[in-house]
Amino acid sequence: DTEEEEDRLWLFATPWTPPPWLKTNQAYSQGSMIDNATYLECYASYFVKYLRAYQEYGNISFAAITPQNEPHAPSSFESCKWS
Repeated sequence: DTEEEEDRLWLFATPWTPPPWLKTNQAYSQGSMIDNATYLECYASYFVKYLRAYQEYGNISFAAITPQNEPHAPSSFESCKWS
């Protein structure tokens, strides 16, 4: 490894919930992601736009991204249950 690689900041991104209109209950809290290819592809497009915006705005890149934080913990705050 070079010194530059050792000093590099490795970022990852993870959302609390998909947008409400992509969820079964149409709300930020609780509910589940709609299990439909069209909706899942739309959610994937959100991630692409998110990553590109960071790259274009500040030359910031991410080492990893997850589709959901705590996927089995629907709660009263922003959340989404995944199966």
